[in-house]
Amino acid sequence: MTPKSAHVVSFNDVNRNNLVQMASHILDRVSQACFIAIDFEFSGLGEHHPKDMNHRYVAMKQTVEDHTIFSIGLSIVKKKEEEEKGHFYICDNFNFLTLKQGKFTIDSSTGEFLVKHKFSFDRLFVDGIPFLPPSSKQQQQPSTLVDVWKGIMQLMARRDIPLVIHHGLFDLMYLYHSFIGPLPKTLSGFLKEISNHFPSGIYDTKFLVEQGDDHQASFLGYVFAKYDRLRQNRFDDKSTEAKPYFEIDVQAPIQLEQTKKNKKTEEENDDDRPTKRQDVRKEPYCTQFAEHGYCKLGHDPHSKLHDIQIILDHQMGPSIYPQVYSSSLDKDEPKTDTRLEGAHASHFDAYMTGFTFCYLSHTMDPIELKNYKNKVKIRGMHVPLTFPLK
Repeated sequence: MTPKSAHVVSFNDVNRNNLVQMASHILDRVSQACFIAIDFEFSGLGEHHPKDMNHRYVAMKQTVEDHTIFSIGLSIVKKKEEEEKGHFYICDNFNFLTLKQGKFTIDSSTGEFLVKHKFSFDRLFVDGIPFLPPSSKQQQQPSTLVDVWKGIMQLMARRDIPLVIHHGLFDLMYLYHSFIGPLPKTLSGFLKEISNHFPSGIYDTKFLVEQGDDHQASFLGYVFAKYDRLRQNRFDDKSTEAKPYFEIDVQAPIQLEQTKKNKKTEEENDDDRPTKRQDVRKEPYCTQFAEHGYCKLGHDPHSKLHDIQIILDHQMGPSIYPQVYSSSLDKDEPKTDTRLEGAHASHFDAYMTGFTFCYLSHTMDPIELKNYKNKVKIRGMHVPLTFPLK
């Protein structure tokens, strides 16, 4: 028996056709969670490089108000029963397809990025969940999407459930603007308000990763793949209390009444499929992507040059356990195709964030981890943005 790869992308597609039916299932799972991880896909990021964080917040606020969210990834993670000693988790992944009503701005670079990663704008306008932010000047009508997210946040506050993000200041601002109300005019006002809505705390996995001495890169895909390898390597030594082995059992999509008679639209990946091994250490890779998670050289995002597993093979040596590769190592043999589908989708980014937090929870000192609560990584700054503790 060998440990399974954590590269599982089973998720619930939440759209305008099933949101009402999904709502009770989502809230029920949130009520049992030990933490929630989120990731948003936006229509733009703008340019926000002022060194003064107060000025940067004002610029980011304008971007959020002009743009919108296209999808939300939600990973709900709970621990299994006490007899499992807390080392096994259950995870439900949800992907909300969201369509803001009225006018919004989309940056061409963002649209190009999303299309390259298989985001369907056709489907967005057909199946996207219509909503208006609470701060909208347009005539308000009841919004199920806003109500669901308000319900999620209220449950998190009542049940002492922390929120987990990865480099997620923009995610927090879009969340606030879309489902809570108008963004405060000042940075200090925003920090206070977001802390009030998430009294159990916010953890930024990018900031947590960078506190370690051994990180070579901290972008999400790299961290997830590396930590999965390190987790697998402890499979034969599960009793190691300092750094225990753990597993996350990703649940299959919820079968609603309207879909039980239909064929599944999303098939769960088979983690036990054979993985074709070859000497990938000699494969070239993009050093800029390996360090930062993006590439300005125009390489195909699905190229082997951007394959995180190949990068890790160079850095760590080939894994003794099966891995899932993000590029196809052998297109002529589909049964051994090890492409990672779903990368850069919001549901998978949320899941990778949740997995990373599980790993860090088992490897960091609990007191140290608690001290890093409400500290968020800011690009280009050595000091994190700190939210007031409740």
